[in-house]
Amino acid sequence: MEHFASNWHVSNKTPFRHQDCAFTLAYAILMLNTDLHTKKGGKLHKQMTIDEFKKMVKGINYDKAVTYGPEVSLDLDPQFLETLYEAISKEEIIMPAEHIGLVKEMYDWKVLLRRSLNQRYDFGKPGILDADIFAQLWGPTVAALSYAFDKTVDDYVIRKSIIGFKKCAVIAASSRVMSSEVFDNIIITLCKFSTLQNSYESSSTVAVIFGQNMKAQLATKTVFSLAHRHGDILREGWKNIVECIVQLFRARLLPEDFTQGEDFVKGLVPLLYDEPAPLRQESGLFSALVSYITSDSGSKSSTTLHEENEYRKMARACVDECEIIDLVKDSKFLQIQSLKEFLGALMSSNRSSNQRQPDGGGGLTLFAEEQSATICLELLVRVLIENRDRLGEQGMKFWPVVHEYLYTILLQEGKNELPFRIERAVVGLLRLAVRFLRRHDTEVQQDIMRSLRLLLGLRSQFFFRLARQIAFALYQLFQANASSSIKSREDWKLLFTLLECSGAGMLDWMAD
Repeated sequence: MEHFASNWHVSNKTPFRHQDCAFTLAYAILMLNTDLHTKKGGKLHKQMTIDEFKKMVKGINYDKAVTYGPEVSLDLDPQFLETLYEAISKEEIIMPAEHIGLVKEMYDWKVLLRRSLNQRYDFGKPGILDADIFAQLWGPTVAALSYAFDKTVDDYVIRKSIIGFKKCAVIAASSRVMSSEVFDNIIITLCKFSTLQNSYESSSTVAVIFGQNMKAQLATKTVFSLAHRHGDILREGWKNIVECIVQLFRARLLPEDFTQGEDFVKGLVPLLYDEPAPLRQESGLFSALVSYITSDSGSKSSTTLHEENEYRKMARACVDECEIIDLVKDSKFLQIQSLKEFLGALMSSNRSSNQRQPDGGGGLTLFAEEQSATICLELLVRVLIENRDRLGEQGMKFWPVVHEYLYTILLQEGKNELPFRIERAVVGLLRLAVRFLRRHDTEVQQDIMRSLRLLLGLRSQFFFRLARQIAFALYQLFQANASSSIKSREDWKLLFTLLECSGAGMLDWMAD
């Protein structure tokens, strides 16, 4: 302190008459700094005032070797003391060692808080940093919510976790953030908790398990609630939503609107049907005994069956609350990119061959795969019909992808024995043709006619089986005045060829 006082006096000369004055003032400044920035005593602590500070350093500006007359003031300049007091009260003096690490951060934060009481800071437009802050926080936040939701059994914690998921999703979908990555991640996470993804249990078992699991029901309702409200920002998450819908379809939990499809001959046909029972090759006593032991029906009591029925009712009630049918109806309001992702998810779901289980191993059976593909195809047709007025919009040229999808079903998978899927693909294509050919968009008409040519490539046994469907569809097409929009001779030739072939098939059907 003496070295500091000596250097202070030598460097400044004034206002000090001797280095002892600088020494005493330095100690007074430390005392003032401690008094103003220490909160010992809480509310009872009274900070030193400017007058008390002046009184503390009164009469210290003198040199012991000099004799002063009564007219000479030994006090420091009042203005100088007031400047010191104001500077120390606004900014605390800290030691050099405290300029790094946690101490510095805490000090800077305290200074910022103190300055904010008296100063107004302009950080630019409101919310300008929202996206950057959320980008740093969403990962740990979603991970913490997922852990809490997965591990807890407390209803309060479960519901608070769901509220957290919803708030994160709302922020991700807000105009200031608009993060499809985050929103998709939340949807994918909740779909995993729904227990509806990649489940190879029997349809009846899936319904019972889902009805028992309140967490799964809550997660499922949250998924579809977010999809309804913020579907525009969905991208990769559509695939997971479609997988859940497919599983609910197989479990017979979807509303009746999903379990029936339009048909040109019968009006409505069921899309769900029971798997044919395998032919029994053994009928001995030992075989009958094994069948009895391995079957569940003989071991279930009436109480167990009643409980399972109650769980199925709970599952259906949950699915009804999800209002899944509105996803199809409201798809016409989706932004183009989200709609394309939705259509792509419907076309890509359950198409990978590695899910097949012809030998009884893990994965979907051929029957289950056909059911899954059937509901995806039906949803695809319904979504396309809902968006029929948007085909001419900029960026909506997705029919080539649909054409390739139909080509795969009709001409490639048509080589296999999957008659129901092929029938629904043919009916779906004809339904689209009846509605889309009414448009006067030449490019759309050319795309539809190109897809109708696929029908001529069907195996004869399939074509003749579907002859009535094709004939009835062509009748509706002509009746709806779609013919007035067809100008090309080649297009007319195609329609009459289909009519001629379907007529031959009708004669064959009538002969049988």
